[in-house]
Amino acid sequence: MINNVTLSGFLARDIDFRKTTTNKSVASFTVACNRIGEGVDFISCQAWNASADYLSKYGSKGSKIELVGRIQVRDYKNKEGNKVYITEVIANQVSVSNNRKEESHA
Repeated sequence: MINNVTLSGFLARDIDFRKTTTNKSVASFTVACNRIGEGVDFISCQAWNASADYLSKYGSKGSKIELVGRIQVRDYKNKEGNKVYITEVIANQVSVSNNRKEESHA
């Protein structure tokens, strides 16, 4: 079985970059992708370690982004005790371009 996703779109907002308690880099971001036909999907994504560091340096709202990754579904219990499911793309390879320069990271 294969779980492989390729996205091409634009960063819908600035990257949310942080370090975990074990000092791993994580970047959370949303990619706006046009649908075939009409409409736009806003897809939640994460990148880790070197890819997260790269995005924090080169990515900003409006930047064009292309990525390859996988879909991940996770869950947690909210304050009311209800189970909440999160579906997101975990990016393994990212490439960002903007008006200043084009950079890529694999």
